[in-house]
Amino acid sequence: PEGTEYQAQCVFRKDFHHLLQPFFESDEAKNFQRKVEEKISREVLGKVFDMWFEDQLMPLTRTLTAEFYKGPAVSQMVAEVPAKYAEVLRLLREAEQSGKWPACSKGREKVIKLSSEGTHGSFTVGSMPASMEAPNGTKLFPELAMRCFELERELKP
Repeated sequence: PEGTEYQAQCVFRKDFHHLLQPFFESDEAKNFQRKVEEKISREVLGKVFDMWFEDQLMPLTRTLTAEFYKGPAVSQMVAEVPAKYAEVLRLLREAEQSGKWPACSKGREKVIKLSSEGTHGSFTVGSMPASMEAPNGTKLFPELAMRCFELERELKP
């Protein structure tokens, strides 16, 4: 209702907390919190987020990309790659040329398309505990994953 303020997970000074905690933990407060969260969820799931993403974030991404990247073309920078990055770059190029480069999610695809030209996609490489499955990128490109880990150790021992 108008004039009502929604606060969740607030922490107050000790001298007030003991007075306010019973209020915020009351059934009435919990019901109000649930109603507010449900309304927010309905609005987000009701295309508000999609409209914001398409109408505001996507155009802003184009502007920010143009503003923040005013350097030489990527093809000009490749010749200047430091030696410690060269092997990972070579393997990335092989992965791209192999035709195995995986597609990416619809949301991620929108961001990638705005910030680059040509073929788009992304994948993850990583090491997982034995009880979990390795990311697809690690399975598709095991040597690349290994070299990425080596580069990571070199960059941040």
